[in-house]
Amino acid sequence: MVVMDKKLNKRSDSHHLGGPSGPVPTPACDVDQFVRQLALEPPWSSLRINVVLVSSRTPKPADRPSRRDPASSTEGRSQPQRTIAMTPHERGYPYLPPELINAIIDHLIIDKDVSSLRQCALTHRSMSPKAQQFLFSRIELGLPEINVANEGEPLLTPSMKLYDILKDAPHVSEYIHTLDLVLVQRTTERVVHDDGKLVARALPLLQHLRCLKLEVRSGRCRDLSYAVMDALASPTVTELHTRWIHIPMSIIGAFPNLRIFACDNMHWLLKGFTPIAPALAAPRVEILKISRGYNCVRHSHFTDILSSPPLYFSRLVDLDLSSYHPGFPDAMGILRTCKDTLQRFEIAAPSTAKAAPRATRHDLSILARLECLVIRRMYFHKDCFWTWILETISTAKSLHTLRIDFLMQDRAEEPDMLKVIRDGKQSWTQLDKVLGSSSRRFERVQVHMRSGYDMVCNCSDATELLRSYLALTNERSSLCINITNEPRVLFSE
Repeated sequence: MVVMDKKLNKRSDSHHLGGPSGPVPTPACDVDQFVRQLALEPPWSSLRINVVLVSSRTPKPADRPSRRDPASSTEGRSQPQRTIAMTPHERGYPYLPPELINAIIDHLIIDKDVSSLRQCALTHRSMSPKAQQFLFSRIELGLPEINVANEGEPLLTPSMKLYDILKDAPHVSEYIHTLDLVLVQRTTERVVHDDGKLVARALPLLQHLRCLKLEVRSGRCRDLSYAVMDALASPTVTELHTRWIHIPMSIIGAFPNLRIFACDNMHWLLKGFTPIAPALAAPRVEILKISRGYNCVRHSHFTDILSSPPLYFSRLVDLDLSSYHPGFPDAMGILRTCKDTLQRFEIAAPSTAKAAPRATRHDLSILARLECLVIRRMYFHKDCFWTWILETISTAKSLHTLRIDFLMQDRAEEPDMLKVIRDGKQSWTQLDKVLGSSSRRFERVQVHMRSGYDMVCNCSDATELLRSYLALTNERSSLCINITNEPRVLFSE
């Protein structure tokens, strides 16, 4: 058993584990508090650790000293202990047990305490490998990054710094699993602009890269340099995220093992690029999420992807179009492409009353393996929305899970949810007929309703009333109703 106690000597600013002196027994300390203090209280060069090993073996009767023998009496003396003093090495840092080092680093990783992990990696050599694995697991690289000119110092872009690190310490490339390439807006003349050539030289060195993110933060779509696009081919990347950027659709073919693809406010270039190192096998994307914000330009190329999707999406398992707004996407083209594999489909209801009459229902009968359907942002105060949702659901023969998120827009400060449900009785009854029909089967039906305001009232009574309106659904399916007074969350979950 190891009994540890930590006291701070204010004069020497050193750390001691063990009793302050002699025979006083040392109580066990709080491990979390000990690890935190040990990691955050410098300097390490003055660290001194006393590990007191107390035997837990009960001595045999023959080994026990006689109470009558004054020579063998231990009264007034300290118990036998073995103390190991861990003093700093000649190089100025102490030797710590591997178990203690792992406990310190694990504690800081759980807390995501990046600043303390940096101090540990720079201060104690034995802590560097594990701390570096966390610190270098995700790299954000600016293209071009702002580098204000300093007198007498060479100007280095982040790409130069990353390339130098990978050349001087090749083992660091094994730790980098996520790379964010961010195109930063130019805000000053005294900068060094990055044309992407050094990034192109650094990308082949990342042999353990799993997630790649391409993002523009200048508020408008921009083109990715051809030097970077030519070097993006990677057999290890399984996840690709793009946001506000112009890239050709053929670039997906550079990742043969791509499984997750998410694009947000993107413009696809249908022609004009062929990867220098094309993939040996076509990627099979399983999860696809397409988002489009309210500030996206009108002439978007998302329609081309949905109506005429590439063969990369023929084996989709999860398709998420719930963040595509305003308007309403025609997704039947991509649904036909993945009709034999799609298992989960998430979509938002028409966002405006003008779009609802033009929105064609989704023919879910062509999806042979569809198990979960999620409909977001359903406005139940307009008849046109009810017509769309009833026609869409009626095409599904069987589902494991059907979830509908209703969004209420009531201008009252405290909307009465009981009144809202009662006023929509006719619409709820129609929904119950569709969900409870004997010709189709839904194992689980989830109805979630949120208000646009923080406070609503009569949520419990409204839940029971809605359950009575959905009597057939409750009888044939596992019905879950959630009417909450929490602020609405449109794009989470």
